[in-house]
Amino acid sequence: MRVSLSYRVLPTDVLGFVARMKELRQVRLRDGAVDWVLERDLADSEQFVESFHVRSWQEHLRQHERLTQADLSLENEIRELGAGGGQPPVTHLVVPRSVGRTWSQRKLVPKMEAICGGGLIFPREGRVAHLQGIHVEAADGIRTHDLLHGKQTL
Repeated sequence: MRVSLSYRVLPTDVLGFVARMKELRQVRLRDGAVDWVLERDLADSEQFVESFHVRSWQEHLRQHERLTQADLSLENEIRELGAGGGQPPVTHLVVPRSVGRTWSQRKLVPKMEAICGGGLIFPREGRVAHLQGIHVEAADGIRTHDLLHGKQTL
């Protein structure tokens, strides 16, 4: 399942917001997220969206239980910078069971497994950082174009 939170950040607060979000990334990954991304809307430079994937709804509920006082303080600082102190809008998205695997899971993941030597490399290991649709962002220089065109850049 994917969890997304939307933030509105004033231009004067962007640097502080991004710095705090980098800290929050570590919290999300520590507490069960399998990937994490912060995106800025090209049409609205004050709009940021944090998204991360967890394996299940139950895992997401456990994330809430794992938060420490320091984590809660960090979240409050982020809310002050990105939501005027209030709770940012949150969406919880799941793939309907009737749909099954997405196009990217049917087409891209097997190709990535072949390129990666038979096993998909997961984000926590620092290699493939994010799957979204057919786009792949990588933490170690693997480019989307190279993966989609079968170039072995590992």
